[in-house]
Amino acid sequence: MAIPSVEGWERITGDLEFARQRVAVQYEFYVNPARPAIYEVVRYRVTDLGPVPRDKVRYPTTEKLQWDRDGRDLRRFECVASPEAGGACAWHEMEKGGAAYVREVPVLLWLYGAHNARNKTMRGGAAS
Repeated sequence: MAIPSVEGWERITGDLEFARQRVAVQYEFYVNPARPAIYEVVRYRVTDLGPVPRDKVRYPTTEKLQWDRDGRDLRRFECVASPEAGGACAWHEMEKGGAAYVREVPVLLWLYGAHNARNKTMRGGAAS
């Protein structure tokens, strides 16, 4: 399944660092003009800022994408470098309910929370 074109959609970007977790995250939220109340496409990458402690599992730093097709059907994809496309991204869909798909739930919730906190800070603590 191909991911949707986001041409003409509102794009909201962020680039955050978290010293305590020792990670950085770059993200893009896309708002479809036909569905203005939701981030229909979320594209993100989490990167370690230092060595991962031996008792922790390194989070895969590949770029990820979530597509909320219709409010009931969430699709998740992972970028895999494609030699045929000169190393460009080829999106591979994660199996619904599979370990990789489920692993992203807390990451996405954390990302939404971090984005909301960033917006509150930028607005001087005003509610979002």
